[in-house]
Amino acid sequence: FNMNATDLTFGVKDVVGIVVAVLSIVGFLYALKRTAEKANEATAEVKKELDEYKKKVNVVMSNIDSLMYIEDLDVLHVHTPFNWRKPQRYLAAAIRFMQKLRYGPEAAYYSHTAIAVWHGAELYVYEADPEIKKTPFKEWTKDKDICITRTPSKFFLAHGTQSKEELKTIIKSKVGLRYDYISLVFYQILLILSGKWYGTKNSNSFYCSEFTSWIMYVGTGLLENWYSMSPARSYRYYKDLDWICYKGKASDLLTQ
Repeated sequence: FNMNATDLTFGVKDVVGIVVAVLSIVGFLYALKRTAEKANEATAEVKKELDEYKKKVNVVMSNIDSLMYIEDLDVLHVHTPFNWRKPQRYLAAAIRFMQKLRYGPEAAYYSHTAIAVWHGAELYVYEADPEIKKTPFKEWTKDKDICITRTPSKFFLAHGTQSKEELKTIIKSKVGLRYDYISLVFYQILLILSGKWYGTKNSNSFYCSEFTSWIMYVGTGLLENWYSMSPARSYRYYKDLDWICYKGKASDLLTQ
């Protein structure tokens, strides 16, 4: 049996190639295994965070299809039934009538808007009624039908000029500001009749939906026409974007 140097070199190259191929396959299989392990770890971490979040906000599930929960900066569209003993309800009834002419009966059902804010473990509602005020959610829910709309977090992260925590501080700083009656009663009527806004564009006073729309504008860059948003128009805006996450009695969201 004779083997020259050329044959020997070729044989070594073959062996080296096989070893490299085997090591590559082993490395690839190990990388797949580590990727799967990291994916499982990430999934477990997300599940853990979700479970902790659910405990924090006391998620209530009424059925398999509806997650009854409220997050920071959810907008609350409110229907308050008429009560002749409460003068503010006369204004609500008048607002519904005017809005029905332009935005239709579904949107006009909601004559008020507010915004939800968590402070620690307590949920509060901020609203212009009649000045900007803060009310614990548990005390606020009585005889109210609400629709909750939620702006996806990506809009706060990608387009926002303020973080959610900064927005909450801004909202809190507005408590006590006077109600913008002239824009709601006078300029909204002109808007309904003419389709044009003739009112002011400042943040020194607010009516209800003007306040919540301004907050969303500051936080996301959306709703550039915040100063002219009526309750019905605000509802239509969120509905058209399919951002409604709950409709029903406000009191049904209370934890037992």
